[in-house]
Amino acid sequence: MKTIKMAIGNKNKHGFLPNQKLTFIAKKMNYRCTILLIFAIGLNSCNHKEKSNSVVNKQKGSKIIDKNSITEIEMAFRDTIAIDYLKNKMLLNILKLLPETTMDSWRWPKKDRIKTVESIKRNNYLIDSTEMYNNIKYIKPNTLGIQVVDGFWTLSIYEFNENHSFIVTNNIVGDRNNIQTFNFINNKITPLKMINWFGGFEYKLLINNTTDCIELLEKNQVSYNYNFSDKDIVEISGALNKEESENCFKGNTIKYKLNKKDRTFDIVDVYWKSDENLSFKDVINNTKTKTAPLTEATNFDSFIEEGDYNKVEEQTLKLIEIYPDFYKEGYNYKAIASYKVNNSSDFYTVVITILKGDNEMESVLINYDLNGGIIDFKVISYDEIAESVESKYSRIKNNIITIIDELSLEEIVVDTTKFHINKNGEINQIKTKFSSNLKPEKLILLNHIYTDTIEFSTYNDDGDYSLLFGKKNGIDISLIYNWEWNNNEKYNFKYGDIIKVKWKMDSIWLAGDGETLVFRETGFDAERVISNNKRVKFLWRADKFDEELNQNFNSIFINEPFSNSISNHEKAALGYVATFIGNECWWDGKVNENRSNLKCKILTVLNLGYQCSDEHLGFLRSWFSKDSVSLKKLKVCRTMPYTATIQTTFDEITVFTDTENKTISVNYRAHGVNSRESRKWSWTQTDSFKYDLENITLVNSEKTELTNESFE
Repeated sequence: MKTIKMAIGNKNKHGFLPNQKLTFIAKKMNYRCTILLIFAIGLNSCNHKEKSNSVVNKQKGSKIIDKNSITEIEMAFRDTIAIDYLKNKMLLNILKLLPETTMDSWRWPKKDRIKTVESIKRNNYLIDSTEMYNNIKYIKPNTLGIQVVDGFWTLSIYEFNENHSFIVTNNIVGDRNNIQTFNFINNKITPLKMINWFGGFEYKLLINNTTDCIELLEKNQVSYNYNFSDKDIVEISGALNKEESENCFKGNTIKYKLNKKDRTFDIVDVYWKSDENLSFKDVINNTKTKTAPLTEATNFDSFIEEGDYNKVEEQTLKLIEIYPDFYKEGYNYKAIASYKVNNSSDFYTVVITILKGDNEMESVLINYDLNGGIIDFKVISYDEIAESVESKYSRIKNNIITIIDELSLEEIVVDTTKFHINKNGEINQIKTKFSSNLKPEKLILLNHIYTDTIEFSTYNDDGDYSLLFGKKNGIDISLIYNWEWNNNEKYNFKYGDIIKVKWKMDSIWLAGDGETLVFRETGFDAERVISNNKRVKFLWRADKFDEELNQNFNSIFINEPFSNSISNHEKAALGYVATFIGNECWWDGKVNENRSNLKCKILTVLNLGYQCSDEHLGFLRSWFSKDSVSLKKLKVCRTMPYTATIQTTFDEITVFTDTENKTISVNYRAHGVNSRESRKWSWTQTDSFKYDLENITLVNSEKTELTNESFE
């Protein structure tokens, strides 16, 4: 008899504050090794020499690798493997804990496994550049499979509850299985004995205990295959041939199902597994194809002639995962037809018709990953002939499933539901009834055109979709827009403008792992109704709690929505005023010798760079190019941090723009402090500007008398 090695373990903020930001730089090391590092970010050489650093930049899904840091061979075989740490956290944590005896034929030291898992935790991916040894066949939250130098290695998790799991590893070399099992309880792993779980399984195949049958059993024990890839099922199959062995055996395959309540594995089926159903790919290739758009309306009338039925590989297609009672006595479930739909190259879509006893029939759409694991499923047609009350049919088009349910009572009741298959094969329900803050009392119809008048706040183009923000009857609203506003005066709205928007509820793809279909208000045209000739508060002061110091500080706040939508004329006027009065200025990092890195709050919001920088003064000199007085004043630009002995700062700034007369008024309150003399002063000032398309000029400046006082 074949010897199976096994070990099994236990499962179980005066008013000036700087803004400080930190930047993050990530680096990682590549190593090379003659041993296999299954998920190696880098590979150790045999003498553990450190390779050149490889900087990996991850931007919107692309990966750029410093090619000078790796060899030509590594470039040829390099592969970037995306691994979601949170989804696979338990699996990866167990990987760190396993004893090296589970990898006896190729060896992966625990310290290297820990290093690899920590790297995956930081980056959610790894890079492999090994030509000969490493081929990750699959990784899912419950299992991973690795092609190693001399065979195949698997790790699988069967979860009893949140804190207790059964772990099994299999190091497969040739026809030898080195299976070890463990308990995993409260993040601790302890060995178990395989025999207590699946011992003597082969004898459960027997239907005849004669000497010849026992000898035949023992002769074939060396060729058993163990499949631990499913989260609930263990399948053990042998090479017994049905024609030669059916007098001795019930089948050549035994299937166990996880019993979480009793913490056991129960036998759910013993059957003959033929060569044809050993390969999921073969089953897929042999399944007929239907092309979308299509209607799935299978019912009893579809199966009249014997030829209407076809063979369905129930075992390979894992129907027991969808129908747990499939093989139980009295249920009489049978798969009677199937076809596939070519929806994606990343997963398979198969529609299988299930006969449920004599009176019910349904078709289920199943999405499988490329290795045959079930991703998601949905019943898309149904018929019953006992009462002929319920029925269901579907239309499939562009990865959208429209399911129509009919209930025939005194009258026919019809309900329609839509689902979307995302790029990962997941099936999500599509919302078909909508509401919107633009019309809160009205039911919104899909793709119906609406017109609403709103108060404009700002644009935001930083995300996957360009957004317009505003208010309707005092309620915040937002919608996606599809026009160019930077160089188009029609759409270059200002904060507070009253605009009329044409919009509709439209579908968009929500960015993410699977690109889910959702619906959002989408504007396709807009026009200004009333210009914002009103005063807008740009800056003010208020108390702000500092958690680190555990006290309140008086701080500057800025109207960022207004800042995001201001014109260059308003930007020039505010930038000019802010040049000569402090506004929470502090060094960006360590102060430079030429004091060129002073970061001030207003200039930062206006995207004008550091105080007195070329970016700051260059912009102002360009717009004030016809104002010689202002240009002369700009020659004196001081870099004063908020900690200076003598300093000034703003208390409030309001802006009034008259677009008809092309004037801008900046009114502000400010105060100054002389810490050495213990005195302070305050004043109010209004600077008035006149502008045209390319220039701005300071035309008047009115300043009140200073109010002085002392302080201790």
